[in-house]
Amino acid sequence: MTFVGVSILALVALLGLLTRIPHDIGSGLTTATLRERIAVVRQPGALPALLVTTLWGMGTQTNYIYIAPYLAKVVGFEGVQIGYVLFLWGTAAFSGLLFGGAANDRFGGRRVVSIALPTLGLTLASLSLWARFLTVSGAFVPVLIAVAVWGLAGWGFFPAQQARLISITGAKGAPVILSLNASFMYLGCSFGALLGPLTLTQGSLSDLGWVGALCELAALALFLVTGQRRRVSN
Repeated sequence: MTFVGVSILALVALLGLLTRIPHDIGSGLTTATLRERIAVVRQPGALPALLVTTLWGMGTQTNYIYIAPYLAKVVGFEGVQIGYVLFLWGTAAFSGLLFGGAANDRFGGRRVVSIALPTLGLTLASLSLWARFLTVSGAFVPVLIAVAVWGLAGWGFFPAQQARLISITGAKGAPVILSLNASFMYLGCSFGALLGPLTLTQGSLSDLGWVGALCELAALALFLVTGQRRRVSN
């Protein structure tokens, strides 16, 4: 029934696209050539910035794909209760996108990213801490708080990251760099889906948080190093 629901929503979206958007809306726009797309990536700082997105995606996805067995083991949730936690995560992620965009406009992308990534890393690490040292009843509130902060900080990073990428390439290269950012995000999700099982072969569910945190700290380190080099270059 989950897939039926997704299919119905997709059909509604398709009908909206067909009936509400003019068919000639993009007829006057030019499409970037392959050479122009490669040129965007070759701009100083573009590729390292995209790899920050990949590491970010790795850290979150390593834990997200095992959220159901984690919740079952650590807080005893099952069935619809796990769905409620995922709803909490999704609501926090939506709020993070809104808050991250507003914070980027007010404080700048660099400050937002430098706060969001370590916050996300610490939150993922806390998932391992609660799994190891708290009882099922004692972990209930800490885990829910961690899930909410995970969604808020994890997706609060994204608008600021996109603004940073646009600042690297300029407005002309924005469509290309933002589409590549989505591709590098899903590349990170793919690596995370590989890193999670590899972690479990050597450890347990309680180790996933540490691994995810290391990915986020690696993303932060790359962000700080490349950002410093770019300021010196400028």
